[in-house]
Amino acid sequence: MASMSRRTLIEETVRRRIHEGDVLEGLTGSHVVIQGVNGRGLSLREGPRQAWRPLSWKCLQLAVEYLSHGRWVNTNLPRRSIAREKRLPSCLRTFLHTKDCLKGLDADWVARILFVAGIADIDTGPPERVRLEPAFLAEMRTN
Repeated sequence: MASMSRRTLIEETVRRRIHEGDVLEGLTGSHVVIQGVNGRGLSLREGPRQAWRPLSWKCLQLAVEYLSHGRWVNTNLPRRSIAREKRLPSCLRTFLHTKDCLKGLDADWVARILFVAGIADIDTGPPERVRLEPAFLAEMRTN
């Protein structure tokens, strides 16, 4: 098999399992609808008001790179925990916010999309944690 870039591997893996019209359920009963999958990433409709949220391939790639050590990482930390921290907390949400790629979307949905695509495992906790699926991590390391 020819070697492919991480972005290509992530994009192809997501496209195999996530399609326009899919509804993803969140842990709290919330949901997002996949409005579209295109060359820029995914278009999502979130919540009862169906607010449009873009999720770029670059953001998914950054999330995968952040998780590439293979260990569990908290998805979010409560805002009060973040306010008490003297340094940036080690959670996916904070990392993605520093990269300015969430565009109103919560890191829980990034983790859920990676889970549905077979890229990540989720531990519902509390706290909710995410890590790369070992088989995907192995495939990523061979490419």
